[in-house]
Amino acid sequence: MPRVRSSVSGLFLFALLFSVATSARVDASADDVIFDRKPDTFNWFYKHDASLLGKLSNLKAPDADGLLIEIPAERKKTEIGIGTKAPAVWLDEFGPAAASTLTFEFDPGHTDRFSLHLTRSMGEWSLGQPGMVFYWQPDDEGAGSVYGWYETPAPGNKPPVDHPQGRTANTAPSRVRITITPGHLSVSADDLPSLDGPWSLAQAHSGFHLFVYTRTTTDGRAARMGLKRIVSTRQPDPNEPARPAADAMFPVADRLAADALGDWLFIEEGSDDLQGFAQLTAGAMRVDVPAKHGWGRAGFTTRTPFVDTTPLNDSAPFLAELSLDLNDTSGFYFLLGGEGVKLHDDNVRRTRYAARFSVIRLPKDDHYTLRLRRGYYHDWSRPLPPDWDGRIEVLIGWRTMTVRLPGGPGILGELPVSKKEHVPYHLTLLASPARGGEISRFRLNAFSLRQLVGEGIDAQTRFRLVPVDRFDTDAYLEALGQRARRALSDFLDQPTRGEVE
Repeated sequence: MPRVRSSVSGLFLFALLFSVATSARVDASADDVIFDRKPDTFNWFYKHDASLLGKLSNLKAPDADGLLIEIPAERKKTEIGIGTKAPAVWLDEFGPAAASTLTFEFDPGHTDRFSLHLTRSMGEWSLGQPGMVFYWQPDDEGAGSVYGWYETPAPGNKPPVDHPQGRTANTAPSRVRITITPGHLSVSADDLPSLDGPWSLAQAHSGFHLFVYTRTTTDGRAARMGLKRIVSTRQPDPNEPARPAADAMFPVADRLAADALGDWLFIEEGSDDLQGFAQLTAGAMRVDVPAKHGWGRAGFTTRTPFVDTTPLNDSAPFLAELSLDLNDTSGFYFLLGGEGVKLHDDNVRRTRYAARFSVIRLPKDDHYTLRLRRGYYHDWSRPLPPDWDGRIEVLIGWRTMTVRLPGGPGILGELPVSKKEHVPYHLTLLASPARGGEISRFRLNAFSLRQLVGEGIDAQTRFRLVPVDRFDTDAYLEALGQRARRALSDFLDQPTRGEVE
């Protein structure tokens, strides 16, 4: 399939992100009807051109039994569809037995070509971002149809040769089901054999936008799609592997302890008179900027790297645990990046941090909104439960950062991919108001950091994860000696050739 482009303008994208941040849907716990007969403008937007969709569909028909799009053959390489403003799927409570299913109902009498996309991000070029696509189209080699799915991005956004696919005499299905389980995805269409395969993005707390398209190609054929209904069904499994306990090699570090306060420096953004509103004492970090100080973004940054990541951290991530006093918190930013990292502005060409998350409550909301962002396209938001108690967990690996509430919802985001063996990240914590000119404050009552190194990681690898300033040479040599003695013992215990015969 050819590369697909989105024509959402930068201004429209900003409006969509604001809509997501303020009104994103909380994932349903059972059946959730996310599309019924026609798209609503609150949850859906039209791609690529609203006027073209109006001309070539029954969008404006008041009593339409589904969304019917018909693109005539003379409109070659034209694609029209709809997409969700907020992620339609959140993989929360995604333990080993969890499953999340999307069921699409079509009018087969008015359908012959369509594609279904789940993507990790939205905006321009969103369909070339990490995700998956299921396609159904006429078979170029004869009558009937060809269908299949593959993970994106792929070279040229085309399906790889060995992706799950099939052929059928049917011209269209009446129902398609996409089922996501940990590390795996399965697609079934009516009673045809299911197409199963691994999907690397099927991870806990991933969020996916949904796009539904029909398109013409250069073959001179018209394209039709009759979409009637989309239902999301979750089978949650809250069970997850137990986290390894801290030990002497990987202890818990209290980042607000008296002996840790020297690693924090005051920092402010967009102002130069806010230092008097920040306080740091053993057991508490507080920023309280009065109104009429612009955005009032002030806080603290680390003198030394907060974490030093390597590819091994995908298996042994860092865990930061924070506790905010919500009675004294208007908004809170957590930024990873280079020394003295700040928010600044980020756009398509440049982002000044590796990843950030924020929790902010708007005056009219009864909840805080969690937002995780890395750059222009990687941006996820969702409302937190009104009874949230202020605790946050942050898992920092080599390629991902996950922010979640203990036992609750979360967001998984990506970190920049690096060719280096080590990437150190400094940390900046900033207060933020709900709106510019209002009170900007946060109070952090607890903040700890440790590394999750379980029994599945061998002794030699454990030593590779230990920071240089805590590396115990004698213990390392002893571990190597024990390993050599075990190897020698295993060799001596092997039967000789004569014994085997």
